[in-house]
Amino acid sequence: MRKVRDNAVTLARLVHPHILRLLAYSERAPLLVYEYADMGTLEDQVSMGWKPRLKDAVLLGIQLGDALRYIHSRGLVHGDVKPGNVFFRDSVVKLGDFSSIVRLVTMTTSQPLAYTPGWRAPEQVYSDLKRKALSLGVENRIDVYQLGNLLLYLLAGDFIDGEEAFDQNRVNKPLGRIEHEDLRRLLSKMLSPEPAERPSMDTVVEELIKIYNSLQF
Repeated sequence: MRKVRDNAVTLARLVHPHILRLLAYSERAPLLVYEYADMGTLEDQVSMGWKPRLKDAVLLGIQLGDALRYIHSRGLVHGDVKPGNVFFRDSVVKLGDFSSIVRLVTMTTSQPLAYTPGWRAPEQVYSDLKRKALSLGVENRIDVYQLGNLLLYLLAGDFIDGEEAFDQNRVNKPLGRIEHEDLRRLLSKMLSPEPAERPSMDTVVEELIKIYNSLQF
């Protein structure tokens, strides 16, 4: 209960247009109340047949990336970016379900990070990569991998679990379906199995904005 309360206090301070706002929480039960996402999740939209255009997917990546760099600037890592944790409210995309959120300082503990099989970053699978990320101060690159995976899923219909990230053939096959060369190159970097070889979320957002501005409607 204390952990839920502490997380709620942290989440209540997060104010960003692309983060699902925490409205209230209970001091007596593990209950969090978020603003209502009237259009459900990204997973819901895809299951109902929505397939975004390239420009729509890149814009979604910019908006989620900006939300992630916002929480990174506050010393936090989401750690479970996936279609089921991306919501739509009034047609605006919002990152939600922060049950896995951790402060960077807590990542030095032996407690395993929460994750979803299929959407894990490699360092959520391999302890040696996690230790290396900690020593280099790039723990938040978990979210970079997962955002890259999300965009790959939207544009190529596939995603790469961290356990498969070292299999270059497994990674290159769906990447080959990304026709935009600059975006394909960026996603390849975001999906690097080595956390330190991935760009920061600031760089990701900057690159996605350049790509977005180069696209025709």
